[in-house]
Amino acid sequence: MKVIQLNTKLRLIQFGWVMLCLCLLSCKKDPPKEEVVVPEPGVPVVTEAGVPDGTPVAQKVIGAAGGSLASNDKGITINIPAGALTADQTVKITRITSTNPIGSAKGYRLEPHGLTFAKPVTLTINGGDSLLTGTIPEAVGIAFRNDKGNWVAMPGATVNATQKTVSIQTTHFSDWEWFKAMELRAHVNLLEMGTATRLEVVAIIPDLLAPLTKQTYIDAIRVKDSDIKGWTLSSDYGTLTPNGAKATYAAANYWTDHPVNPVAISVEIKGPDQKKYILVTDIRVTAGEVEFNIGGTTHKLYAAPAMRVNGAWHLFANTNEIDGRDITFRIDGFNTPGSFNWTMGNVPNIQCHITMKNQEWSAFYDDPETDPVIFIPSPGTVEVTSIANGFITGTFSGSHFGIRSTMLKTWTRVTGKFRVMMTIE
Repeated sequence: MKVIQLNTKLRLIQFGWVMLCLCLLSCKKDPPKEEVVVPEPGVPVVTEAGVPDGTPVAQKVIGAAGGSLASNDKGITINIPAGALTADQTVKITRITSTNPIGSAKGYRLEPHGLTFAKPVTLTINGGDSLLTGTIPEAVGIAFRNDKGNWVAMPGATVNATQKTVSIQTTHFSDWEWFKAMELRAHVNLLEMGTATRLEVVAIIPDLLAPLTKQTYIDAIRVKDSDIKGWTLSSDYGTLTPNGAKATYAAANYWTDHPVNPVAISVEIKGPDQKKYILVTDIRVTAGEVEFNIGGTTHKLYAAPAMRVNGAWHLFANTNEIDGRDITFRIDGFNTPGSFNWTMGNVPNIQCHITMKNQEWSAFYDDPETDPVIFIPSPGTVEVTSIANGFITGTFSGSHFGIRSTMLKTWTRVTGKFRVMMTIE
């Protein structure tokens, strides 16, 4: 009888433990999952205010008679008509960092912040060469950041393609920035021959006077392949490989004497408004660059490959017309790294010609009035620092580069540097 009671107690204890374990298991919670934040369509993007980038602040007192003020970098101009202000105001322009998710990389703070005008004032932003790169005038706009931190697109923007500006009218001051609502973007617009770049179509077109939303930003990287109607390459200098809303352009790995720059790539797209648009962007192909400074002014040239003639290297570069003349640059006659003085027909024959408005040459006349006239190479050197890995690199300087337009009677100082591809020997 006692044994039976003991066994019964053991069974009760075992049953109790089982129930307790089941209870504990049923009460145990799953480990917390990592929260995935999904942007909600239609929610305005709240941004931080941009901060001054160190560019000097422009300011001016403007009163009831009106006036204008431009930023120190000439990136934005304010035109205030007569009667827009009733009293004198110190108007300020500060260049700031961009916080607009589809902006142009820099913005402008107009102060006093929140100042309103009795008449609309005109804001004109200078977008430079990038204003219409890959887009059309109808797709360029201006937005401001409101007190909630949202960027709001303004209606009625006017684009001047010749002056490369976009303007709007407003009655208040805030932070302002220009943007492109539709664009054919190239990852790189300056390619060395034999290399490639990616391209992508971006179409936004936000509702005007509505805050730019998270959906606006998401859609900017989700253009449908079905909206792309075709890609076109303007030249046979390289290949274009389309892939829906994206493409790859590979520059040719050879050079040609025929003009190939820039190579134009275009795409036909059905926009969010169901209209068809053609977007064009340019890709410039280069075999290197030459940068030089003449009398305090810096120029950059895109180079052709260095050629080897009779055992010596010859550098050559040119670019678009300036002052009605092609700029050309040439240094001839070296075959190894080293420091070379400018010469006049000696070996090596180190001469430089810069054909511009004045036509500088690495030689001058010491005294044009003497007989015979003494023709002297410019004091200075060419420093070829490297001939390796397919490139020639170096620097150059000359204190007396003769100006041909004055028959070499006057001269100027020239300095610069170069990095140029070599042709295959």
